[in-house]
Amino acid sequence: MKLECLGLGAVLTDTEYGTDVLFRLMLPEESADELNVRITDISAGACRLKLTGSTFMPVRIR
Repeated sequence: MKLECLGLGAVLTDTEYGTDVLFRLMLPEESADELNVRITDISAGACRLKLTGSTFMPVRIR
C-alpha cells in the first residue's frame, strides 16, 4: 500500500499501527481521485482514502 501512495507522488508523514493501520500522507491534489480508486481496488473495498485538509507548500519554478 505504501508503494502505491509513493508511486503517485505522495509523501508519507506518519504511520500508526493498532487495530487498523493509518497512513498520514501528503499528496498532490490531482492524484487524490486516482489514489482513492487504486486503494479501493487493491483492498477489495476494505480500505479507503479520507481527505482531512490542505497544506500549501512552496514549489520551485524553473
